Amino acid sequence: MTVFVTGDTHSILDIDKLPRFVDGKESLYTKDDYLIICGDVQACGFSSVNEAQTREILSGLPVTVLFVDGNHENFDELDDLPVEKWHGGKVHFVEDDRYAWPTVSVIDKEDSHFLVLNLKNSAIRYATKRFVSIELNINDSTGLKIPVTSLVDKEVYTIPLDYLTYGANSNVPGFNVEVYDKDGNTSSEFKEVNICYSDDEYYYVEKSAFNMGDYLIKPESVDRYQIGPTTTIKGVYNINMGYAVFKAVIILNQNDEYCIVQSGTRYGLAQYDHIVLDSSLVNEDDIVY
Repeated sequence: MTVFVTGDTHSILDIDKLPRFVDGKESLYTKDDYLIICGDVQACGFSSVNEAQTREILSGLPVTVLFVDGNHENFDELDDLPVEKWHGGKVHFVEDDRYAWPTVSVIDKEDSHFLVLNLKNSAIRYATKRFVSIELNINDSTGLKIPVTSLVDKEVYTIPLDYLTYGANSNVPGFNVEVYDKDGNTSSEFKEVNICYSDDEYYYVEKSAFNMGDYLIKPESVDRYQIGPTTTIKGVYNINMGYAVFKAVIILNQNDEYCIVQSGTRYGLAQYDHIVLDSSLVNEDDIVY
């Protein structure tokens, strides 16, 4: 048995450190190992959305999570939980890692439709809960599940695909930019850029890469393209390297709390990537501890 101790997590604000700590070491731990959080967890919190995200992250850890309540807990909810004896002491059991799979029926009444979840043997587990997290698999999409709060919009330049080229004797992608010398003569200069995303028509490029009005030269051609058109794409902040890097995502399905995004895209996310849970708290390139 192994016991870990950490400080406050404050719901989703600082909870990223927990999955990061066990990342790649999941096979080393079991539910017989324990993580003790000393204060402010908000597994019983003040926002149902943040509370649900907090509980999902904690239940997804390979260890059993214990916490000492802090000043920023919802004590009305916490004190309503049943008190049980456990290892010689008294505890509140907030949630376990078991799921119930109800049968579903629909009742039509006048112009309204009511979805009924039928639990023959498990209803008692949820009877005293303030709310219950329910996931409806209406559209079966396969991909990476991320919280909606992680999404962020980014404005980018659009550049036709046939303007992409590569640096001399390298596989570094970029574009040939038209430049001028002191006498007004033109030539082209290769510029490496960060490509955020691509589709069948355009590359989507960081706005910091060019100035509005710059001209790009098509490889092996005299055709020019003027930098100007922009669009907005959705993404998340990847923090694998310890700072926030924008990664574009393709949303396959979405509800009010979570979305399913395509996995393994060229410029996007992959399984086990670390992302910011609440993008409103972070700016691109911020160092994330």
